[in-house]
Amino acid sequence: MLAPLAFRRAGVQTTGVRRIESRVPAFATALGRTVGGVDAAACVTALKAAIELYTELRDADGQGSEVEMSEVEREVRAYVAGLPTRLGLPGPGS
Repeated sequence: MLAPLAFRRAGVQTTGVRRIESRVPAFATALGRTVGGVDAAACVTALKAAIELYTELRDADGQGSEVEMSEVEREVRAYVAGLPTRLGLPGPGS
């Protein structure tokens, strides 16, 4: 889902994600933030990074800045924001 948005933003033909690092290198680097580690905190961080990256791509594509956030998007964001508490993880600055 993220790669086609990145390709469209870069004006690159979408033909799959192989060799994404050579086709849109900055995006490939940013995509690395969406890879979770082996613990819950790392997975939450990766999930938040994926949402952030999607939002950046959507807004740059002109699909997000004028469109009000849907109820589903609000609920997903609230759920993800509450994950650290539900999982018993330390909060920011702890």
